[in-house]
Amino acid sequence: MKSNFEALTFTTFGYKHYTNNLLKSIEVNRVDLDVKVYALDAESVKYFNKFHSNVEEFTSDNTLPSYMNQKGDKFGELMFKNFNLYINPC
Repeated sequence: MKSNFEALTFTTFGYKHYTNNLLKSIEVNRVDLDVKVYALDAESVKYFNKFHSNVEEFTSDNTLPSYMNQKGDKFGELMFKNFNLYINPC
């Protein structure tokens, strides 16, 4: 039975090992779940498109790179962008 549940995750190339772990765990545990991977940079798009069929580049505007640094003053704004995608997927 196919679930109506939609799962998504956000990733960057720097966090690819966490996203790989998620995707591999779903596969190994035979979970019927197709996770949509929203890639926040071109490197992660290229990397995940090699082996995952449900990847989309997140390009809402050109200000995203300034939010990528977790130690930066505006990192919290990236979390709001993520939340907005959960509510209004591309």
